[in-house]
Formats: sequence, structure tokens, C-alpha cells
Amino acid sequence: LAFMHRYGHKLCTAASLRLLPVVRSGSLFSLRKNTGLGPNSSPKDESWRLAEDAAVVLVREEYLARIGLRAHEIEAVLSGVPSLDQLRLLCERHITSVPFENMSCHAHPAEGDLPAIEKDPPVLNVSKSLQKIVFSRRGGFCFEINFCFAWLLRALGYKVRLGNAQVLTPSGPTPGHCVCLVDLDQNESFLVDCGFGDGLREPVPLSCKSNKQVVKDRTLGDTHTLAATSDYGPDFNTVYLRGKANANATM
Repeated sequence: LAFMHRYGHKLCTAASLRLLPVVRSGSLFSLRKNTGLGPNSSPKDESWRLAEDAAVVLVREEYLARIGLRAHEIEAVLSGVPSLDQLRLLCERHITSVPFENMSCHAHPAEGDLPAIEKDPPVLNVSKSLQKIVFSRRGGFCFEINFCFAWLLRALGYKVRLGNAQVLTPSGPTPGHCVCLVDLDQNESFLVDCGFGDGLREPVPLSCKSNKQVVKDRTLGDTHTLAATSDYGPDFNTVYLRGKANANATM
């Protein structure tokens, strides 16, 4: 899939998607080091499983609070089942609470009473990213954010696939973006991307590519849709288009 964002009258970004293997939620985040069970413990060990399950429950609830859900909303999400309305809520709260940021890619010298901070580039480690985003209340790169969001969705019972994407700029495609595809049922999958800064607040059904459906952002009024393309090779055959409600808006 290739995705394009249209801001005002300028076509300024796009992304192309290649699917990665599905990773089970149990292997996405492990607190085995903190459970007192050694690294040689078998996943079949009951005490390890109970400790892992308890850790997932605690992190899941803390994550929902991190993205701004109130107590009654958290209770409703945890007692509910995966649905499009719930997915919309989670997407909107996530993208308005967790920023795209690259502060860790820079060393920050000491100044006054503030200590120096060493460079700490992001890694593809969901445990570290969850610590950063949920407990340290930071943002992150697309891979950090969408890996963590995929973890949360899977912990809530959703089926999620990860996509390795490319961002298309006026000078051509740039590799290094990640998106999520959420399969709500056998008939419909949705594009979800909380890791693109001013990105999608609405899940976009992949069926938009064939039925020309346009999804409208309920908050901003922007429109989202998908279209076929053959401009970016055989691996990337779908374009994501965004129309800004305010043509003079800037990023």
C-alpha cells in the first residue's frame, strides 16, 4: 500500500506499506526480568504465565489512562469487545495524547541545575517503548508509537498487523515508516496510524480503495480515502489521500 496525505493544495507526504509477520502480544512485551523467574523459565510455567498476565493487565490500564481515558471510559473499554466505535475512540485519544518526537536522538548539554542528557536513539524494543510512552509520558518515532499501539490493541482483543511503510515526499519516497492494519472481522480491515504527527484520527477501511468511500474526521472535518496507484512499483499499490477542511492550514 502507498499512502498520501494532502494538506491544503499541496501533496506533501505519502507512505507505502509492506506487511510484516504478525507478532503475538505475549512476545511483544515481557516483564520476565521483573517477576523473579529466570531467563530459562518455560513460558508454559504457570507462575510465569500468571505474572505475565498480571503485568499485561496493569500496563494496559495505565496505557489507557496515559491517552486520556477517564475511569468510567477505561471500565467500558475493558468490559467491552473490539468494535469500530471503540477503535475510533482509542485512535483519537492516542494521537492527541502521544506526540511524534525525536528528542532522544539528540544529546542535551548540562545547563544551570539541569544535568546533561545523553543521546538515546529509539530501538525496536516494545518493553522500552512502553516504558518511554506510558510511564515516562513521552512521545516517540512511528515505530515506537505504532508498535506500542499495536500492543495495546492486541491486549484488548484486536487482531493487528504491522506494516513497514515509506513516506513519499516531493523529492521521492523515503523509507522508514510504520502503520497498523486492524482486522475487525472477516470482511473489513482498517488502516490505523497514530505515529505520523498530525495523522489519522479515524480508522480508514481498506475497502475505500474499491468503493470510493470517503471517511470524514469528526473533529477536524478532514477527509480520508484510498485509491489505487501503479507509480511506486509492485509492492506499493494503494495511495492514501487526505483532504484538509481548512485549505490554509499549516503543519
